[in-house]
Amino acid sequence: IPIAADERVLVIAEGLLMYLDQPAVRELITGVVEEYGGGELLLEAWSPFVRRVWATLSPALRRTGASLHWGLSDPATIEGWDARIRLKNEWRPGEWEPRRWGLLRFTPRLRRSLTKILHFDLGEAAPSAGRLESAA
Repeated sequence: IPIAADERVLVIAEGLLMYLDQPAVRELITGVVEEYGGGELLLEAWSPFVRRVWATLSPALRRTGASLHWGLSDPATIEGWDARIRLKNEWRPGEWEPRRWGLLRFTPRLRRSLTKILHFDLGEAAPSAGRLESAA
């Protein structure tokens, strides 16, 4: 996707990454950094625990034959894939719409073991074939 050199991109990966294996997730995210450095990334990450439990209990997964492969315990794993990737923020169940999560919002340890929304900064923009010169 061609973008102007002075524009920033926000990439959102929701409901996707848990279906990929870790090498594919890493390739996707580092590819986004290469192409859209200077932008930001929001992603949904399931914990390995939730991935295992949901893979066993989900009727939809059984019906479709889909399988879950990737779970993330620590956002530092993603930061380690490229020096330009930096975690900006992290949200866990109960931190948004607290009433929706009921008593779960009072159990931080359990909340940390579930799912999270992660917000990463993708460093400085690098010259790229996908970037257009600004018309100044």
